[in-house]
Amino acid sequence: EVTQNNYNVADLNLEDITQIEIDLLKSQGIDTLFFDADNTLYPHHANKLDGKYEKAFIRLAQEFKIAIVSNNIKPSARRELTDYFREFATYHELNEIYVVQTKKKKPAEDQFREARDALHTTYSQTAMIGDNINTDIIGAKRLGIYAIKVNPISPKSDNIFMRIGNYLGKKLIFKEK
Repeated sequence: EVTQNNYNVADLNLEDITQIEIDLLKSQGIDTLFFDADNTLYPHHANKLDGKYEKAFIRLAQEFKIAIVSNNIKPSARRELTDYFREFATYHELNEIYVVQTKKKKPAEDQFREARDALHTTYSQTAMIGDNINTDIIGAKRLGIYAIKVNPISPKSDNIFMRIGNYLGKKLIFKEK
């Protein structure tokens, strides 16, 4: 169920990516997944999938087109992310995992548009999975992208401003489903 004009409320709230149901998304016409990286796929600055998150990501990447939409805009970090996911896809025999290169940060449309165009999809066929209401969820919802909010893998690793923003986004300013 999509909430109209309520950009700060995710369409679906889950503990983590292991709870994503392929059939539910496919029944809504979704064929593309955009993922935030830090704290959604792996702990902040770990830059590597492992354990249950790796298994879940592989399962999803076998069924959907995938893009990584990260606010880490340092050129060296982008190169590492791009190289990692290229090697990951090759090793696990997955289709290309596209890593957005634009320097504009979410919630601006630039990263979402780049991923949409690179994967030849539409926003209505896409779900965004992320841990941050203020960047991932609001950015997706403003564009009509189905938004899935997961809990941060390591919430204490975010800087104090990120934690305050997330808290305010969840508890004071917005009412989450």
